[in-house]
Amino acid sequence: ASTSPGDLFEDLIECHKCKSWSHVSCEATWNSNIESSDDAKASSNDKAPSSVVEDGAFSGPPMHICGACHREAYLLTLGMLEEADRYNYFLMPVTDAIAPGYSEKIKSPMDLRTMRRKALNFAYATPQDFRNDFELVSYNAMLFNPRGSRVWKAAWKLFDMNESKVAEMLDDIGSFKTERSPLGTLTRDMEHSKN
Repeated sequence: ASTSPGDLFEDLIECHKCKSWSHVSCEATWNSNIESSDDAKASSNDKAPSSVVEDGAFSGPPMHICGACHREAYLLTLGMLEEADRYNYFLMPVTDAIAPGYSEKIKSPMDLRTMRRKALNFAYATPQDFRNDFELVSYNAMLFNPRGSRVWKAAWKLFDMNESKVAEMLDDIGSFKTERSPLGTLTRDMEHSKN
């Protein structure tokens, strides 16, 4: 089927942050919150504009923030975390050669370099996914390393000093608020436990 010039503009969506326009189908490849164009057309008449706010929450679909704006926010946040990791404990993946038994104890490894690669490749569908990985970095280090060790303390400091900054930076993207994940809660609980 041929495409008329009018069809080229039919399925565009504007980024609330940078005001650039993208095809809905292009944005949907990385962002699971974007509806397919057929779903969006079918439900568009039932939704209030995204600018309508009731009790501080959007009553319609969330405003769209493009992948480039998400990536920029993730990379800025990672720069802050990498700077906070003064000894580069969390920069690279941990191997069993560095930490014997690590792969047996830690089933979902995460590090800042992997997070950077995921951000560059648009692998984070939501800011919450990014925040979950940040929390996983600290949780894994505190779970694996003996309480009170240098790495354990550095992991706690990374989490404690940056949790609210990460949340604020991600929330500033504007698509929705992030929340502490169960691992973030466990990380905070680990610091406060006596064992």
